[in-house]
Parts: sequence; structure tokens; C-alpha cells
Amino acid sequence: MKTIIIKPIILNPFFVTGFTDAEGCFSIKISKSSSKLGWKPQLHFQIGIHVKDLELLEKIKIFFGNVGSINVNKKVACYNVRSLNDIIEKIIPHFDQYPLNTNKSADFTLFKKAAYLLKTKEHLNFKGLQLLVNLKASSNRGLSLILKNNFPGTNAVQRSINLIKHIHPEWMAGFTSGDGGFGIRVLKKDKKDKNCAFIFYLTQDMRDKDLILSFIKFFNCGYTRKDRSTINFEVYKFIDIYTKIIPFFKKYHILGVKQYDFKDWVKAADLMYKQEHRSILGFAKIKLIKSQMNSRRK
Repeated sequence: MKTIIIKPIILNPFFVTGFTDAEGCFSIKISKSSSKLGWKPQLHFQIGIHVKDLELLEKIKIFFGNVGSINVNKKVACYNVRSLNDIIEKIIPHFDQYPLNTNKSADFTLFKKAAYLLKTKEHLNFKGLQLLVNLKASSNRGLSLILKNNFPGTNAVQRSINLIKHIHPEWMAGFTSGDGGFGIRVLKKDKKDKNCAFIFYLTQDMRDKDLILSFIKFFNCGYTRKDRSTINFEVYKFIDIYTKIIPFFKKYHILGVKQYDFKDWVKAADLMYKQEHRSILGFAKIKLIKSQMNSRRK
């Protein structure tokens, strides 16, 4: 009997960047210590997701050469890289070669500058430490009250303006695996009128408005909708979903548990395309698929 060898999935580098744009974080941490200056700076690259996607997180760890660690706390799994050497040799080169497209690109630029300050040991004198604090002031959530009180001379550096790089199809697959959604609404007006509505959506902070707007051109369909502090890219015309969105993600694969949502979504869309939703049996099949998708998200 011939032995079947199953090859492990090797992640596309653009997919990893897209997923990081959705779920990753580049942090500059400065905490109290017993050192001469009284402060210890450290860099932290992290991707945090629901524990259901632990397997995908393990693949990302392998992608980066098995550096760092994965920690699970209840429903959250986090991939963490804190070693300065690993950050400089593995993390920074990747994102230099396969750039981020969200505002995390600006955080990465600050993160990279901090890494080289630490590498050259400039943080061991107060001037260098203050430079790190200046970088942190512009990164993520900025400075804590303790840091503000202890570094009154802080001058936050200017964040770089985020220019959208090339949106590679695999980047979109990774980004959607993190921040995308596939929805079905079951509409039933009366016994004779059975219908369903499908939606594909991506949601981002309003700071990434230009990126979200660019998705209309990328997919050649869809709309944008503002919702308080976020902006959504949405496709709900069934013909666009069936002829553009579904073929795209059949070619550039969704990974993680969201791939099962996509597969179910496609099954339901096939029923809709064949007009089977107009029969009692076909309508019931779509309702069952929707129920399965909802239960998976709990």
C-alpha cells in the first residue's frame, strides 16, 4: 500500500503580513526596574486571537523560525516575541520586505527605531532612554500616567503617514482571515416569499479609511459604511458575491476557523444561485447552514 505523505501548509509571507495587519501589535514597553536608570525598556511583537485558531498561530510561529512562544489564557491565544535578537533577525526583516498596509505600519516604524536604539545600547544613558520614551509616546496608546510624570520632557516623535503599499491577493486572504466576515440573513415575508441576503465585510478603525476605500477598486465591487469610530467595506449584491468574492477566496485561501465559515457560506450561496432557496427544503438547508455558522462563533 502506497504511503500518503501530507505536506504541512507553508504560509505565504504576504498572508502573514495581512494577518498581522488584522491581529498583530508592535509594542514598546518601559517598566520600573532596579537598574541604574530605574527603567527597563523591552520590545514586544504579539499576535493575539481566539484559542480556536491556535493551530494557525502555531503555523505563524513556525513561519518565523520557531522563535518566541505561544501562551494560552482561557479563550485567548497569543504568539509573543520579546527577544531583541529574534526581533532584529526575524520580525523586522519580514515586515521590511512584506510591508504592512494599516496604521500598524507607523507603529512598526517606531518599533524598528526602538530596536536599533536598544541594539546600540543607547538606552543605558538617560538621553537614549528619553529617545525611547519619545518613540513610545507616539506608539499605540502612548504613555501611561507614570511615564508622563517621570519623563516630563517627553517630545513625542511624529508618526509616519501611512501610505498604502501594494495589496497582494495573499495579503487580502490573511487580512480577511483575521478581520473579515461572511454573513447570511434569512428573510421570510410570508409562506410564498422566501429569500436570503448574503454579505461579505471587513472592518477597520477610521484611521484606515483610505485602505478600506481602496478595497472597492481591489474587488471591483462593494461599498463603505461608517459606524462611529470604524469603517466597513461591505459587499451585499449577490451577483458580486458569487462572481467576484467567492472565486477570489477559492483561489487565495482563508485559513484558520474562518475557512469553515467561508465553506459553509459558499454552500449556501450555491443553493441561492440555483434558486433552491425558493423551495421549502432548500430554504431549510440555508437556515441550517446559517445556524451552524452561528454556533461555530460562540
